[in-house]
Amino acid sequence: MSGPLLRAEDLVRELDELKPFWDGQWSLERYLKAFDESGVLRPVYRVHLPERYAFHLAAKNGLESEVTLEEKEILQFERLDQLLGEWHGGFGDPEAPDLFDQLPPELTGMIRRSSADERVLWSDWERVVSYHDGRPLTRQFVFSFYGEWHRLRFWALLEAYTFRALMDPRTLHPQQVFDPAWDRDTRGRLMTSTVGNPRILRLVELLEADDWLMLLYLIRDVISWGEMRVQEPHLARWAGGEPMTIEDRAASETVRVRERCQLLGKRWLNDRGSFLSRLRLLVELSSHASEATAARFGSAIEQDLRAAVRWAGFIYGDEFAALDRDLGPDPRHRQTLGAVLRPTWTAARNVGGRHVPEFVEAFAREVKVLTMDPSESGQFLDFLNAQELSAWQLEFAGLVAELQSPSDTSWDRRFLHIRSMANLVEPVLVALADQYGTPADRLRMKRGDLKDPLKAFLADRTGDWRARLWQIVSENWELANTIDRTLPERLDEVSAASWEPELTVLARTILTFAVVRNFGSHRFTREAALLVKYQGQLFRAVVWTPLLYWKLATSLG
Repeated sequence: MSGPLLRAEDLVRELDELKPFWDGQWSLERYLKAFDESGVLRPVYRVHLPERYAFHLAAKNGLESEVTLEEKEILQFERLDQLLGEWHGGFGDPEAPDLFDQLPPELTGMIRRSSADERVLWSDWERVVSYHDGRPLTRQFVFSFYGEWHRLRFWALLEAYTFRALMDPRTLHPQQVFDPAWDRDTRGRLMTSTVGNPRILRLVELLEADDWLMLLYLIRDVISWGEMRVQEPHLARWAGGEPMTIEDRAASETVRVRERCQLLGKRWLNDRGSFLSRLRLLVELSSHASEATAARFGSAIEQDLRAAVRWAGFIYGDEFAALDRDLGPDPRHRQTLGAVLRPTWTAARNVGGRHVPEFVEAFAREVKVLTMDPSESGQFLDFLNAQELSAWQLEFAGLVAELQSPSDTSWDRRFLHIRSMANLVEPVLVALADQYGTPADRLRMKRGDLKDPLKAFLADRTGDWRARLWQIVSENWELANTIDRTLPERLDEVSAASWEPELTVLARTILTFAVVRNFGSHRFTREAALLVKYQGQLFRAVVWTPLLYWKLATSLG
């Protein structure tokens, strides 16, 4: 197996598009030649064409030559051009029994696998085809094909072999470096020097072990091909899939792709720890790419990580959250899988992990009819994630950010986040009713008025204080009406109301939430004085209300 391939010039072209820049394609070709001849970066295949192909290439480049090709040679070489242009290894049929190694029959005998111990001199594969001002011009007749995964090794080598130095101004002037002979003797002329980061190269070597990195690129093609079969069966030449529904195609392809992923990953089927260690290496490599300001390589590594996560899902059935938890932070940079692939989500979860416990502690101090421990905040956030309600955490983190470091749009965004958190309470209630509620609770979620969903876990729980709490809320529901009262008036009325001491705090919380929800459904405010004065009351209501119902559902039912 070889997987998707790149011609040497394509590999160089891709590296030239990446940051940091490496002096253009011509220089990169020289670096690739040095890496190949030294044995640190060998292609997968070399295609050895007839030597006279070099003169055909010269003619294509517009160079005059004393050698005249025969007509049959020209036709042969034009056919070889076509074959080389069409052959990209992994662009064969990913469903084929031999996976990707489908060598063009007409190139049989010309394609040879490279080896680590072969002697390589690119000059042996070039011929002088012309002269310019007495200088010989050469063209090649042997072409190298690298794996797409070799981009990482190429970048790692460039980083590892980079040499930086500070010249001594007393002995060397910057203009002198343009002299080709300036570096023949640097003793006493450099004040200090550093080399690149060898850790990056070591990480790539570990990823390449047992062909894991190469197989990852096969997996990317297998999954991509499966997605095409689902979406466009006619383009994938899947006649049997065309009359099927897209749901049936997806189910069929999931089974087939899982089997192929397990076949490619059979070495790690019973060694999940070893497989996860490769993901941890990719996470660390991503950190190094960030430090090296290699933005495009950071993006490429993210794509590799996403493919590896999907591979793990097909092999082990792992969800992203489980992988993130089991991997933990890499030991060097403390970076996590979530921070690389879901940075906004992970940052929001971290903000929630730091600040939601503060709301739980305040809840535990003021609410006497329920017992809640700060450690339960993590369970609450896990529930939101499991129900795909992490948007609540994103809004929570956004509000905290505006309070801690106000932006120029802070007053707009503060109420925007509060309103969004209030609007997300109802989906939380629906998820709780589905998982923990009674048929009556679930029926209440289907009614349009806000008041009905809030009855869940309260109104018909007559065995304790919950039914009385709902009676208070229901009898005072007019306080949530913001049509004929301003928002500050309603908030003041709710905060001034009192009932049984043990239930007053909870009743005020639910009614304040209802005020925010009803007001925010039709109106908006960016009034600074209002948002400052009522900040605590508003923030607490949109956090405590889902916390209250989550606690009721999970502990009392």
